[in-house]
Amino acid sequence: LLLAYPLSFLGAAQERRAFPLVLTALVFILLYSNLPHKELRFIFPVLPLFNASAATFIARVHINRSKSWFQMLLWLGIIGGLCVSCLVSVMVFLRPAMANYP
Repeated sequence: LLLAYPLSFLGAAQERRAFPLVLTALVFILLYSNLPHKELRFIFPVLPLFNASAATFIARVHINRSKSWFQMLLWLGIIGGLCVSCLVSVMVFLRPAMANYP
């Protein structure tokens, strides 16, 4: 979600079919946040909705990347951001995984 979360809002703003996905996920998270007993595992089912909306934005940028230098720069920034996101995820979850699963 490091990069997909902000891109999902751009996808919802750009693609009208992605807006209900993001709205549904946000309403679910807002309603779930009001419960007294919260567990992260109940949020996991709505994460693909954010990813789907982010994918619509990334696909649009990918299609238009050769039309202008700004689109190409945006495409390279997204690819770099996804690489950094993967690296941060590995760095964050590697140590607990090593401690839990020797």
